[in-house]
Amino acid sequence: MRVGFIIWGLFTSKGGLERVGCDLAHAMLARGHQVGIFHLDTQSTPAQPVYPLNPSISLVPLNFHSAQPVQEVRSRIIAADLDVLCGLFSWDALLWFPAILNNTGIPFLISEHSNPDIIEHERWNRYEHLACLAGADAIHVLLDTFRQKLPPFLRDRTEVIPNPAAPPCTVNWERENNPIKTILAVGRLVDDTKQFSLLIQAFALLSAKFPDWRVSICGDGRDKAAYHSLIAEFGLDDKITLHGKVDAIDSFYAASHIFCIPSRYEGFGLVTTEAQRHALPVVGFSQCSGTNEVVLHGKNGILADAMTPESLAAGLGVLIKNAPLRKSMGLCGQQNLERYAETTIYKKWETLLLRTAAQKNNTVLACPPLSEEARAKRALEEIVSREHPFARPCCESADREIRRLRHILQTMTTKE
Repeated sequence: MRVGFIIWGLFTSKGGLERVGCDLAHAMLARGHQVGIFHLDTQSTPAQPVYPLNPSISLVPLNFHSAQPVQEVRSRIIAADLDVLCGLFSWDALLWFPAILNNTGIPFLISEHSNPDIIEHERWNRYEHLACLAGADAIHVLLDTFRQKLPPFLRDRTEVIPNPAAPPCTVNWERENNPIKTILAVGRLVDDTKQFSLLIQAFALLSAKFPDWRVSICGDGRDKAAYHSLIAEFGLDDKITLHGKVDAIDSFYAASHIFCIPSRYEGFGLVTTEAQRHALPVVGFSQCSGTNEVVLHGKNGILADAMTPESLAAGLGVLIKNAPLRKSMGLCGQQNLERYAETTIYKKWETLLLRTAAQKNNTVLACPPLSEEARAKRALEEIVSREHPFARPCCESADREIRRLRHILQTMTTKE
């Protein structure tokens, strides 16, 4: 099987999606398939991808800066002679690919790596998101709860496969004898998603009572300066450290005692299973998608009821005060990794890719050109389905359009 993966930020974004995509590419290569990765070509693309890749994996830049990007990108994808193309997406860049793949005969698998509710309300819109998914021959999501959020007509072609987790690590339990104990957090320093400000505030409530505890935060992002200011505001510069991007992240897991993931939402939370490999109990929020399925409350971690510093501090406090509980929950976390075993997960992926590839030359995106009359009728169907005639999809909401029209009428009335 000749399989292609679209990893948009392969050269620019060192995130979980990029790492999952590269690991999946390596797994399919190891199973004897030919693998290529398509990535965004920017004006300043770095020399090397963010994660190292086997040289047997071909890398194809997609130039969206040309005068005719659809035609150019289509020619590059067709030239790869693929049996299936898998796009890993959680945002509106996906809009390019139904147009690119239309009538190519190449089966398209969309791998959705976030919560559909979040995508449709914060990153994109439901109108275009569902339209793109309707053009897929198969859809992949990380959790069954995400599958249930899709409309019924898409569920039959949707497969649930969680992210894989490497086997548990050997733990040096001497870490518990360290006089200084550590709460670890890992992720992008973007507060509207990762909410590390809540961890800083929660630790401010705990620090005086537990002077032998510290917080380490690994990662970089736009809110780094704001976090430094917040840490200084609480006088915790000597107790909370922002380490920035780190390469040897395993050493941080191995030396820590509690893992905290204060995110508002997650697609899955790779860092959570990474922490569990090192037998770290995890503290997160019960409302956080992804976290609330990987973390089993009271077994391998604590799920705080409310997304507040006080609630998070209470959850952390339970584990700070109880070393035996930290160990038992950590061991439980290691045992539960079996459900994400790499062999099982990659076998499911191979089956999904092969099943999708079987639709070659008989794809959903085999759409003949529309006549002018057919286009007009399709446009009419879309217009009459709107809640308000001027609520143009992906532009203005009905409420905003109504307010605009009212303002125009009031202005006209005033002039008269």
